Formats: sequence, structure tokens, C-alpha cells
Amino acid sequence: MKRPTCIKDIQKLTGYVAALCRFISCLSKKGLPFFKLLKAFEHFSWSEEVDTTFEQLKLFLTKPPIMMAPRSEETLLIYIATTSHVISTAIMVEHEEAGHAYKVQHLVYFISEVHNEPKTRYPQVQKLLYAVLIMSRKLHHYFEYYKIAIVIEFPQGDIL
Repeated sequence: MKRPTCIKDIQKLTGYVAALCRFISCLSKKGLPFFKLLKAFEHFSWSEEVDTTFEQLKLFLTKPPIMMAPRSEETLLIYIATTSHVISTAIMVEHEEAGHAYKVQHLVYFISEVHNEPKTRYPQVQKLLYAVLIMSRKLHHYFEYYKIAIVIEFPQGDIL
């Protein structure tokens, strides 16, 4: 893939990134410099940060993570990460594997969303709850069938 040279190329690239965001964890966060470049429509300038992000994206796309289906008796772990502009959630399972002292975690599914301007002003607690709401709506079959444990660094007692 060649480096974009005009705004039309950036539009194509962000279209590709948007299409792939269902299949690649945290892609919204990784593609954020491209989306910011779209907002600067008349002042198109390919910066060092955007170039670094573009190279990292190309490198990442050559080695995508492999997802696996959970077994019926497993507890799903939901990891939630929020920044000022992006919510990322991942569902993981832990399996015992030969040669490993601890259980190995495998990716089941993930969701990533870029905030629009009003959502960037949400308090951290609301962003975390919003992430759980998104997951429960999009992946309700996991919430109905499996036991779920939510893993976050935020004090859960404050949320409840």
C-alpha cells in the first residue's frame, strides 16, 4: 500500500479502516490520526505522526490476531479500555495449555468505537458503562449464555 498523497486517498484509507474495524481490535484508536487528517480538509499535511501510524497499521495488518470460540463452561473476561476519544472492549477466554505455567488468554470478540464530540466530555464512569452497554446490545448472545467477568482498572465500587 502506498502512502496517501491527497485527501481522496485519505478518504479511501479511512474507508478501509472503518470496514476492518469489526475484525481488528482497537483499530479505531490506531486509525485516529487518519480521521483527524480528514477534519483538516483544506490543510492536508502528511505529518510524521500520521506516517508512523500508517507504517504501524501496515505492519499490524500483516500479522492479525486469531479469534476463537469459547466453550460452554468457560467464563468470559471482558476488558474495557477508554480514552478521551475511543472506547475499546475485548472478550477473552482462558485455556490451560501444555508448556505454560498459567492459563493462556485467547481473543473471542472485540468492539471499538470512536467518540463523537459530545461523548468525549463524558466522565470516565459513563464511558465505562457505555462500553458495557454497547457490548451487551451487540453481543447479547454471549451475555445470555456465558458467565461474564468484567476486568477494568477503575474501582468497580464507585460505578455501582
